[in-house]
Amino acid sequence: MSKIKTAALSGGILLFGIVVFLGLSSEEELPVETPAAKLPAVNTIKVGSVEAPLTLNSRGRIEPLYRTHLSAEVSGRIEEVADRFNSGELVEVSGVLLKIEQQSYNAALLKANAQLSRVTAEYAMVDAQAKVAAQEWRTVTNVAPSALSLHKPQLARETANIEAAKAELLMAQRDLDKTIIRAPFNAVIEMRSIGMGQYVERGEVLGTVMSTDTAEVRLPLSTAQLKQLKSLTGKRVTLTDSFAQKRLGKIVRMEHMTGEHSVNHVIVRLDDPLALQDHNLPAFKFGDYVVADIELETLAKRVAIPSRYVQQEQVWVVDAAGKLSQRKLVIEDYFQQFALIASGLNEGDELVVTPLRNPVEGMLVEVKAVAAENLLVQNDATDKAGSL
Repeated sequence: MSKIKTAALSGGILLFGIVVFLGLSSEEELPVETPAAKLPAVNTIKVGSVEAPLTLNSRGRIEPLYRTHLSAEVSGRIEEVADRFNSGELVEVSGVLLKIEQQSYNAALLKANAQLSRVTAEYAMVDAQAKVAAQEWRTVTNVAPSALSLHKPQLARETANIEAAKAELLMAQRDLDKTIIRAPFNAVIEMRSIGMGQYVERGEVLGTVMSTDTAEVRLPLSTAQLKQLKSLTGKRVTLTDSFAQKRLGKIVRMEHMTGEHSVNHVIVRLDDPLALQDHNLPAFKFGDYVVADIELETLAKRVAIPSRYVQQEQVWVVDAAGKLSQRKLVIEDYFQQFALIASGLNEGDELVVTPLRNPVEGMLVEVKAVAAENLLVQNDATDKAGSL
C-alpha cells in the first residue's frame, strides 16, 4: 500500500512540474526599451549675400622703380668698402659705399690749381704791358693805336688760357669727387661685384642698387578685361603678396604696346613697398609675385559670410532633415567684414559654426536656436546688403 502511495505522490509532483513549465513557457516576453540616441547639437548661420564691387584679377611681380648699375667713373684701386655695401643691406641717399685711392687725383687737382695760378699771373703781366703800351702811345701820337699795339691778342690768349685752366681744375675736382661712390637714392643693395684692393677701370660695374621709395607691378590684362575698365589712371588696386599681406596701389599708366596673344600691360605703383617710412604697413619684398584685384565701378550681388567664420577650406552645412553635408569652400575675395564666396556655398544654406568631433557625411544633428551673436551677424549682413 505504501508503495502505491509513494508512486502516486511522485507522479503528482511530476505532473505539477510539467504544468508549471508549460505555463511559464507560454507567457509572452516583455519588450526591452532602449534609450534614444542623443544627437549632437550645433549652431548655424544662414548664408546671405552682399553687394560688392566687381574686380579684375591679375598677377605680377614687385619691381623697384629704379634698378641702377653703379659704375666706376675713374680708375684705381679700391681702398675702402662700406660694411653696408652688401646684398640686402639698406642705404640712404648719398651714403658712401666705397672709395677708390685718391693720391693721383689729389696730385692732379694740385697741378690744375698751379696751372690756373700760372696763367692768371701771365694774364696779369700781359694786362700790365697793355696798359703801359696804351699810355706810351698817347704820349707819342694822337693816331688811334692798333689792337696789336695794345696787346689785345695776347690778352685774349691769356684769357682763353685761364678758362682752360679753370676747366682742368673742375675736371680734376670732379675726378677726385668720383673716387667716392655714393648711393644715388634710398636703396637696397641687390649685388656687389668688386672687393677690397681690386683695381677697377673706368666704366666697370661695381654693384646694383634698387630704389626703396617706390615700387611698380606690371600686370597683364587681356583685351576683354581691358574693355571693362572705363578709365585706367588712378584706379585703385589691392595687392596680396605670398604671405597674404595686403597693400593698396594705383594704376599710373598703360604700356602703349600689345604683347603676345593680345595681352596688354598696366603699371601699378606702390609707395614705400618695404614699409621703411611707415612701420605700420606690411612690408613687401622685391621679386615677390602678388595677386592684384582691380576694383571696377560696378556693384554686384555676391554670396557672403562673415569672414570670422572662415577657418578652413572644408565646411559643413545642414539640410532641412538635419543631415550634415561637407562642402569645399573657395574664397574669391574679402569685402569689409565679409568673405565673398566663389563656390561651395549658396545663399540660404545653413552653415554649421559649432566645432564638431569626428563629423561624417549624412550624420544627423540637432540644430539649436541661433545664438544672439549670430543673429546679429545675420541682421548686419542683411542690412549691409540692403544699404549698398
